[in-house]
Amino acid sequence: MLKHRMARGSPRPGGRLLSIKDGDAKVAGIAIEVPGDADVTGGSHAFRLELCEAVITSVEGDELVVRFWRPGLGVRAVRRR
Repeated sequence: MLKHRMARGSPRPGGRLLSIKDGDAKVAGIAIEVPGDADVTGGSHAFRLELCEAVITSVEGDELVVRFWRPGLGVRAVRRR
């Protein structure tokens, strides 16, 4: 069984964030291979994600706001001017 740490952020066509007004999102966790028949998935491997963190960073007025969720801690926010 394969296990991999993974993180995925907002899409960045050409390496550029589309719009900061909507914020930037990231999820991170552990991807665990799901054993099964490769013919069912077209020869691809299937994984399930154990989510460890979700973060949204945005600008609100003159503040940078980072909202994050972690299992057992709920949602928290940090604001910086």
